Amino acid sequence: MTSFIRLVIGVVLVFEVLGFASTTCRAEGEIPQELKNVCLYHPEPAAWKLGRAGMHGKVVCQLKINPNNGEVDEVKILHHSPYQALDGECVLTYFKWRFKPHTITSATIPYELILRGYYKEIH
Repeated sequence: MTSFIRLVIGVVLVFEVLGFASTTCRAEGEIPQELKNVCLYHPEPAAWKLGRAGMHGKVVCQLKINPNNGEVDEVKILHHSPYQALDGECVLTYFKWRFKPHTITSATIPYELILRGYYKEIH
């Protein structure tokens, strides 16, 4: 039994080290350099949920920001991914972003979800 557990742990470590079954996007909390001083709140899209469904691609959105309160008033997709659900998740997430008032009025945000290796969800 212990050799079986060692084998399972070894396989899991290999998968983690090689990046199998993982999603990559911007690092947690990472935003474009020019927005670091003006962005107050910037949640990430739900990447794991989308990755489990096999979705991947790059989405580039342009945000129109209300200069009075720093809230996002409009999100326009400049580059679509192959999946509408990924596009929609990015748009809904970007509406939650908050910026310092009286700083900027627009921003362009890229987001890329990449699946590496073979991934299959086990139920």
